[in-house]
Amino acid sequence: MSYEKHVYPRSVPSDVMPLWAAVMARFGLDVQFHPAFTLTSWGGGYVPCRLVVREGAFETAGRYGGGALSAGFEFDATIDPAEKALVLADYVSEMKDDGTPLPRALVRTLRASSAIFAFTHGGFSWTTAEFRVCWFAAAALAEVTGGLLFDEWHGGQGPAYVDGVTALRNAAERSLEFELSPDRPLDSWDIPPFHGWEP
Repeated sequence: MSYEKHVYPRSVPSDVMPLWAAVMARFGLDVQFHPAFTLTSWGGGYVPCRLVVREGAFETAGRYGGGALSAGFEFDATIDPAEKALVLADYVSEMKDDGTPLPRALVRTLRASSAIFAFTHGGFSWTTAEFRVCWFAAAALAEVTGGLLFDEWHGGQGPAYVDGVTALRNAAERSLEFELSPDRPLDSWDIPPFHGWEP
């Protein structure tokens, strides 16, 4: 099973990459994205990241050690206006299982967004590092861009569109829940060290 998070930015700062990383660093995650990665130039697919977890930053931080680790997430950007309208129509129709429409103000906000940035992780088939980095990358981008994140989980309450502050809180709770889960595969803590970027 895989889980998606969609970010609808209000505006994307010209210096979004360092700002994005800085938000993640506030939560003890020193993340470097692949040097070729930008929000608009990546062709889709897995984004490799270098991760260092700061000691004591959260309850399970000690299990990550102090060295550089390999992590990442699946990423796709929908920027073309016509394509974005089609994708958004699908997402909005899937949001309300009971057939009731989304609030008009929310729909206007989503339509006004310049892009849809999709983050995907493979749930229990990925490492704890990938799970945590994917969640925080999506949440931090929502925070930096003043946008909204579509969260399928939202504290166990079901799907919701949330702001960056709420998304970051959910990222922390969900990551810790995964790391402490007795149902999590034991090899999810087998996080490969970072040896450099592949050519």
